Amino acid sequence: MGYIKLKGSSALGGFSLVPADDVASVKINSSNELVIQYITGYKLTIAGASNLVQNDVVLCLAGIDKMNGASGKTNEIIELSSAITGQTAASL
Repeated sequence: MGYIKLKGSSALGGFSLVPADDVASVKINSSNELVIQYITGYKLTIAGASNLVQNDVVLCLAGIDKMNGASGKTNEIIELSSAITGQTAASL
């Protein structure tokens, strides 16, 4: 399984790992939440310190595309328009 790294707050150790496999969609849910839905029936909600923008979706998709199902690899840290302050996984 491949992962992308998103620049996170120092409370998160400086980055947040996000699985890059089986992604169904990436979208902005509210002004400071990015939601990644997986075909496995789960979603990952990523909270930003401030408002996230559509370009953040594009950056995440580019990182996911770069990983393209790579096993055991992590690419460089992707810096979004806001540092990540937390993430929550839940079933759909």
